[in-house]
Amino acid sequence: MSWECHYLDETHCNKRNKECNPGDRGCVLEGRFFFPFDEEKNKPKRTVKAVKKSDTEATEGHP
Repeated sequence: MSWECHYLDETHCNKRNKECNPGDRGCVLEGRFFFPFDEEKNKPKRTVKAVKKSDTEATEGHP
């Protein structure tokens, strides 16, 4: 694994003020990478909301 984090000080994360555990909640890697041995870390960071078709049609053609 190859990555660099400016919050990392040896094995301590200065952003989370805890031991470094890549991909944990609050980590800069959260939601950006796939962790094959930890499914909990593979959940998307944000949920994508669906756009209603009627909403997009109403805005089309208007400047």
